Parts: sequence; structure tokens; C-alpha cells
Amino acid sequence: MTFISDIFIATERMLKGRERITCSICNEKIGDFKYESMQQWNISGFLCSKCYSKKISEYYIRQQPNTDEKVTKN
Repeated sequence: MTFISDIFIATERMLKGRERITCSICNEKIGDFKYESMQQWNISGFLCSKCYSKKISEYYIRQQPNTDEKVTKN
């Protein structure tokens, strides 16, 4: 039977020799999942989830056409 503590110890041993990557924007250490930036952003390296979410929302909001105009029917 495998206990959670055994899994935790095995994971810690695996991560011990692995170098942590930092976010290209905020310089925070990135966890297990890293995001690649889009070519249009001109950012080299990886992003954390917070910075990626912020950049992706800025990018797509800027790409949408202005929908605030009223549509009138003739």
C-alpha cells in the first residue's frame, strides 16, 4: 500500500535536482506548469500563470473590434 507521505518524499527527491525556472515578467519562481509567450508579445522565456492570464486577456481585448456602437435598423 502506498501512502501519501511516500509519494511526497518521492516527489521531493525528484524535484531536488531540478532547477526552478522564473517568470520572464515578474521573476517569481514558476511551479510545475509553465506557459510560453506568444510571438507577438516579444517576450523570451516562460511565464507564470498570473502573468500569462494577464497578457492573454490584454492581447484579446485589444484584438476585438469596438462593439459599443449602437446598431440601428432601417
